[in-house]
This record gives sequence, structure tokens and C-alpha cells, in this order.
Amino acid sequence: MKPSPLTAAIACALALVACLSMAIGPARPVSAETFTWDNQADGPWLGRDFWANRLQDWSVVDGRVELNEGAWDRPLRTVHVLTHRLGEAAEPFEVAVTLGHAEGGHGSGGFAGLLVGAGKGEMDPRSASIIQWNGHGAGIFAGLGPDGRPMIADFESELPEIATPQPPQRLRDLRLQLRGTPDGGNIHLELTVIDLATDRASEPVSATFPAARLVGNVALAAAPGESGARYAFDDLTLNGPKVTHHPDDAFGPVAATQYTLSHGVFKLTAQLLPIPNADTTTVRLDVAHLDHWHTVSQAEVVTPGYTASFRATRWPDTDEVKLRIVVGDSPHAYPLTVRPDPVHTSDELSVAMVNCLHQNSHSLGYYNWGGGTAPERDWVQGMWFPHADLTQRIAAHDPDVMFFAGDQIYEGGSPTRKDLEYYELDYLYKWYMFCRTFGDLMRDRPSVTIIDDHDIYQGNLWGASGRKAQAENKGGYLHPAWFVKMVERTQTSHLPDPVDPAPIQQGIGVYFTQMTYGGVGFAILEDRKFKDGSRHPETNAPHDPHDASLSLLGQRQLDFLREWAGDWEGQDLKAVLSQTVFAQANTHSGAKLGRMKADTDTNGFPVPGRNRAVDAIRRGFAVHLCGDQHLATLLKHGIDAHGDAMWSFCGPSAANFWPRAWVPGIEAYTFPDSPDAYTGDHVDGFGNRITMYAAANPGGEPSGLLPTDLYDRVPGYGIVRFHRDAMQITFECWPRHADPADDAQQYEGWPRTIDMADNYARTSAAYLPTIEVIGVDRPVIRVTNADTGELIYARRFQGPTIEPGVFAGGTYAIEIGEPGTPNWRSLDPIAVEEGDRGGDAIDVRFGSALLPTP
Repeated sequence: MKPSPLTAAIACALALVACLSMAIGPARPVSAETFTWDNQADGPWLGRDFWANRLQDWSVVDGRVELNEGAWDRPLRTVHVLTHRLGEAAEPFEVAVTLGHAEGGHGSGGFAGLLVGAGKGEMDPRSASIIQWNGHGAGIFAGLGPDGRPMIADFESELPEIATPQPPQRLRDLRLQLRGTPDGGNIHLELTVIDLATDRASEPVSATFPAARLVGNVALAAAPGESGARYAFDDLTLNGPKVTHHPDDAFGPVAATQYTLSHGVFKLTAQLLPIPNADTTTVRLDVAHLDHWHTVSQAEVVTPGYTASFRATRWPDTDEVKLRIVVGDSPHAYPLTVRPDPVHTSDELSVAMVNCLHQNSHSLGYYNWGGGTAPERDWVQGMWFPHADLTQRIAAHDPDVMFFAGDQIYEGGSPTRKDLEYYELDYLYKWYMFCRTFGDLMRDRPSVTIIDDHDIYQGNLWGASGRKAQAENKGGYLHPAWFVKMVERTQTSHLPDPVDPAPIQQGIGVYFTQMTYGGVGFAILEDRKFKDGSRHPETNAPHDPHDASLSLLGQRQLDFLREWAGDWEGQDLKAVLSQTVFAQANTHSGAKLGRMKADTDTNGFPVPGRNRAVDAIRRGFAVHLCGDQHLATLLKHGIDAHGDAMWSFCGPSAANFWPRAWVPGIEAYTFPDSPDAYTGDHVDGFGNRITMYAAANPGGEPSGLLPTDLYDRVPGYGIVRFHRDAMQITFECWPRHADPADDAQQYEGWPRTIDMADNYARTSAAYLPTIEVIGVDRPVIRVTNADTGELIYARRFQGPTIEPGVFAGGTYAIEIGEPGTPNWRSLDPIAVEEGDRGGDAIDVRFGSALLPTP
């Protein structure tokens, strides 16, 4: 196979790859900065200096920023400046903007103007950029009030009362000028409104606030009122020594990148902002060589979703490669680094696990847009985005791979309720928040991202092979197929090619696949795509959880798992990545932790499907990693007996509203005093055997950390370390606040190290002859039923002596050595009866010209 042009160009550059450094320095002083949109094409993206709340509520139209129709039921819409804000210095400043009505938007009763001091200097500026209604930290409003007169209002209190609509009257273009002057420990604000048609200025209105209130973001703000006034802004100017410039905080045109590298195939997807003229824009991939950038590939922008994807074969995985993404003629390139495959540099591979990422607390309004009263809304404590504490602690571990197990976004109240009139932009608004959070972690290491229910705007998903759903529990997809495909494209198109790419119903694609990286083989599953609903789609009767005809993974994924379990080329250890646990590993659920009898949303249902999946996984001695439960658990599955299958680690939720717990045997939940109350052999609500080793149950001593509704719901992340030489796996479960250097701060029951061999701890009924392998230090053995071809198991051994057990009498075929090399051999079939302890030992010798083991 000839290398692709992309691969060839990178390969020739490797010897002298130039490093691209990102200068992240202190804020720069500002004399004056004026933003206009004269050169920005019409569309929902306002430019890299701005963040709009929400995407669908604002547009550039004819060189101005306009509030869109459809935003009428929102109390306030904002556009935050990302690159300039008010610093802590006690210095004067001026912010000015031109305000008018959008064409045809001449309603009355709303208000519009400037928001200053958003975040109070107590919030990460990215966090403050989400502020879009009143509450603690919301800032100070200066503009036109509902009666059309100039006003200054403290947005930590209630919003101005929306006036009774008056007959629509066009608002002439006005220039709002807000000046801040230090006055001891305060800042005196003065707002003047100038009619640009007559050059007449209004009488100034003024107010004085503590200087600490005038630190933070600057934003445009507009509330359309009951009659739907649509405002337009232009010529935003920020001036004065208090204004600080932060150019590195700009966002776009690339929001983030994700890539994978497996078996020499490199795949990358660039997530773009909703750039204008996307259908005619080309995205370039450049490689650094001899201190210059060279274009090696180009891609088109795919809509809906605004992605650009690249693929190369025969990737040079022994070297670090510096790349950048360039969108059209934009001068703002997005740099990233492709690390060498750790198989060449280390005997350990580490994986960071993240799932279930709510952006804010209930106090900001969950289902009701801005619900509750201002005193209940606390932006400072309630806005968790961009989760800087979480990402900094994960970065301290420097993981080799990021694994995002699902619910990267939430459709309801995180931060805004779902808007099905604007599927694409509503989703992207939420997805871009994920990109802003994890972009730096994803730009220089592979990431595996899989879809769960909330990502596609469902509370639960029983995919039923793509059926159009009438109700969630009957199985299928509630929302349009194009929307599902867009979400999957934005989150999973960088994964290795699907092993069985045929689409399911409605033309929805699949992405279940395999990846080999760092000497570890990963099976990447879609737990819910083929799973039958909990109720009959026609009769609505509940399904019998023991009905063998019900599907969980579906036949295609089961076939893939069985094939993958026997394929050890380039692999020392194996892991299955999926959305949730193959059991109901919770007993209590919800805000009040009520008793859960049988949770069909888990992979404990349906039982026969669960057993088929667990059996396929254990035949490859693989561990299982997942999320979804908002409850970290470490358990061992059983089918015929407790502990006869693989270990499973469900990572903690990164941030959640909906806690769960595992304390079997009690009705009303109480925090267990001892692990003895919840560890050991148990059966779940469906009768599945599990052995619980650790569960990070909520409750107990309060963390003492703010915000309590984040930190007291046992949030965190997982780290899994694959020790290739020792053939062991270490599971780590970290509270979100813990010091990554102190293992003692992990949740109780972690860390724990297991042997790979313990992932199939089934009692053997007979033993084949002992095999001595000479010429391969760490051989792989694959045992199959000689009559049916069924894989019994496959695994790698540390030493040359192998005593293979089997679970029934019969005739078995054995393959042994190093897969994918000349040192791989089939032995003559061997017949045994139950109770046999093996015959004479077999010596298997390989030649002296040996290829290195992985």
C-alpha cells in the first residue's frame, strides 16, 4: 500500500520537526479597541473575540450584531467579549456601543445596552462568559430601560420589570457611552446616550458601586420584551487603563481537535465554529518542517455540524509531529501535537476517564430558563464551566489517552434548556462548551469519545437498531436522524474506522471499532445503539428481562467482540470501552436517593444479552471501563458463579445533578459506615452476579468545599494504568478536589491493581498439555474449539511456560507465538476429557530471526 500524500509529507519532515510554541503571557494594555462587524459575513458566528448566549439568538447581519427572532421568551440575551475585560486596577475606563433596532424588530418594552463587571473578578472569564440573566456575579447593566430611558441597574438583583408593550416605534441609532471613574474605594459610573441623527446627548444618569464590582467581563445585553423588540449593536469600543487585553482567550475558527492513532492509521477531526460560507471553505492541515509550515492535506467543511476530517495511513508513530489547522484564509491557525505511540517509549499506558459533565448547578435554573429568583441564582458558585479545577488535575497526571464515556453535553438546563427549533445551533452551543473545557487536553493526545443518551437529547436511549421512537422506553431515537448523525460526526468521526460500517435504520451510522495504542487493545462499543426498549413497541407491555430474544449489544457487536477477543497483534493487555456497566450497579437513585428495584437503563437488562456480552469480553481477558452511573464502582462480573468474568470500573461523574448509590439490603438510603455494607458478592435487581470491591457512595462527611452541590455529589475522574510488562492494571478513582500526587486522597477502595489473568477466573474442567515456548519471550495463546471454531479464550503470557486450561472435554485447536509475525504457529488439535491434567509437555521452538514483541 502506498503511503498517502499526508503521510509521506510528514515522514520526510520528521528529522527536523520545528516546534510551535503558544505564547500565553500577561494581559496587554489597551489604549482603545473598537469592534465592528463590517468585514464579518452574515451568520451566527460573531467572530473569535465573542461568545454568544446562545448561538441561535444572535447573528451578524449587514455589519451589525442583531438579536434574532425566536429569543422572545428569554429574559436576557448576552454577547460577551472574550479578549478584553475590566481588570483590577483602580483606573478609569470607557465602554461605548451604537444601539438601534434590527430591521423589522421595532417592538417595545424590552431593554438593551451593556453589561460590565460580569463575574466580579471572582470567576474564570470563560465561566463569566455564560452569564445571561441576573443573579450573584451577573454584573451591572447600563443602557436603555423598558421605558426607553437611560438607566443603570445592579443585575445582582431582579431584572428590570418588562414594561407593557407600547405601539412599535423604530429606535433611532443611539450611542451609549459608559464612563467609569475611580472614587476612593468605589467607581462612579456615568451613562450618556447620544442621538446620532441629531448629535444631541441625554442628561447623564449615574451610580456608584464598590470598585470590586467593576472587575470582569464586558458584554452586550438585550431583552426583547413581550412585543419582541429586536436590537442591533455596532461599533463597540473599550478604552482606558482599566481595560485589559487577553488575545489568547479568543475562540475560533477551530474550537477543538480530536485524533486517534492505531495500527499506523491516523485520524483527526477538527471542530469548527459555524463559519460563514462553510460550503466553499477549505480546511488545511500543515506540518512543521525546517521552521516552516507545509500544507500536506486539505478537507472540506461538513455541515450540519461544521467539522473537517483527515485520515492518513502508515503514520510515523515513533516521533512527535507538530501540526496545525488553518481554516480558509484565516490568519489564526490551531496548533496540535501528535505524540509518539507510547509502545515505543514506556511499558505503561495511562487512560483518563471522564463522563457526565453538567455545566452548572440547579440554582441557575434547570428546566425553566432563568427560573427562580435572583437571590437563588449564584453565577459565582453555580457556573461550573469550564471546570478548570478538573482539567488541571487531569493534566497533572499527563494521561496518554482521554476517554470520554458519554454525556459530554446535557440537553436540559446545562446551561439552557433544549431548543428543538434550532437543533444544530443549540447542540453546538453546548458542544462548544465541552470543546472549550477539554480542547487543550485533546490537542496533544488521542481521545476516545462515545455517545450517550443526553448527547442526542434523550433522557434514556434504547436504540433498537435505529428505529424511530414514539416513546423512549419502547426503543429508538426520538429526534431526527440527521441530528443524531451530526452529533455522532462531531464526537466520534476521529475514531478508527468502524469494523462493520453498515448503517442501521434511518441511515444512522455506527462507530463501534477497535484501537491499538501503547500496546493495549481497545474495543470501543455502542452499548445502547442496538439495545431493545424496556417495553414492547406496540403493546407497551414491559419486557421480561430474561427474554433471550431481546438484544443488548446486537449480533454485529457480539461478532466483533468475539473476533477482537482473539486478536492480540501488537497488544499486551485489553480493555473494552463503553457507556455503562453490564449490571445494575446502583440500589438508590435521584435527588432523595430512592430505592431502585430494577433499572432497565443499565446494561443489567436484558439478562441474556448481558451474559452474552460479558462472556465475549472475558474470553479476551479484557477489563471494562465505562461511565454513566454518576456513581464510581469497581466490581467483578459473574455469569455462572461470582467472579468468573471481567473487572469493571465505572468512573465517577465529572459533575452531576442526579446522584446514585450502592448499598444493597436497605430501603431508605443511609451513608454506609463501613465498606462491609456494600462490598462482596451480590446480585443486582435482575439477578446478575456481581462482586463489589468499591463504591463511591454519596453522603458521609461534607467536603467543606464550595460549591457544595458540585463537590458533595462525589464528582471526579478515573485514571487507569496498564502495566504491560507486569500484565497488570491499576484503577484509580480521584475526587475532583484531590491532590493528584497523593494516592491517599482517592475514594475509598481505590487504587487497586489486578492481574490481567483475573479477568477470566473461571474454574477449568481439564488441562491441555503444558507448552514450553522457546524463541518468543511473552507468547500469545489462542484456544478454539476444533470442531466449531468457537474461541474459548486468547491471552498473552509473561513467561515461556503455559498450562492452558479448558472448561469442558473436547478437541481444541491451539495457536501460539507472536501474532502478525513469522513466529506464530498452529499446533495439531488436542483432545481432552473432563478431569484431564494434560499429557506430555510440548516444546514450541521459533527461529533465531525474531521480531520484537510489542
